[in-house]
Formats: sequence, structure tokens, C-alpha cells
Amino acid sequence: MIFAAVLAALHASPRSLQDSIGCAAMTSYLKSIRATLFATAVITFAAFIVVDFSMGGSALAGKVENGHFYVADHGKYSQVSERAWMFNRSCEEVMWSVFPLSVIGYVAISFYEKRKAG
Repeated sequence: MIFAAVLAALHASPRSLQDSIGCAAMTSYLKSIRATLFATAVITFAAFIVVDFSMGGSALAGKVENGHFYVADHGKYSQVSERAWMFNRSCEEVMWSVFPLSVIGYVAISFYEKRKAG
């Protein structure tokens, strides 16, 4: 939802946005979205690091053999429970999808604000 709002704000002409919500409100709105995207990127990445370090590796780089679940860290495999492996994999999938979108949205809004100011 936030990403859709960012795209809508970037595709609309600056004049039409200013007319509809006002220049000061638009600037405040974009700053709020940018701050939210930054916080989302930081929290997602931090959760990814904490989960990978606490479990001893990555489920995406790990493997499943004969009903045993392994996480991998630089070629070294550690066995974990199925539930831990699924949690690790879910966290990694969220990070690899949400983190790049948050960064792209943050950068897009930053460029838009610079273009508008300059």
C-alpha cells in the first residue's frame, strides 16, 4: 500500500499534487513515506541478520536431506528443526523482497524531492 502511494505520487505531476493536497502537506506526506520506507529497510535487514546469526546460517543456502533440515554458513551446514528452518527461510524471503523495494522507494522519493526543489 505504501509502495502504491509512492508510485502514485511520483507519476502525478507536481502541480496536480500541489493543487489537490497543498504543497506543504505533500512535502510532509512524502517525508513520512520516506521515513517509513527507511525504517522498514533497516528493521527488515536487522531481523535478517539476527535470525541468520542466531540459527548459524541461511536456510536459502541450506538444504533438506532425508527429512533433516540444514542451514548453511560459508559451506558449513548445521542441522536445525523443521520449524526453525521454515522460520529462517520465511525471514530471508521477506528480506529479499521487502528490502529492495523499500530502498528503491526511498531513493525514488529522494530524487523526486531534489527535482522538485531544484
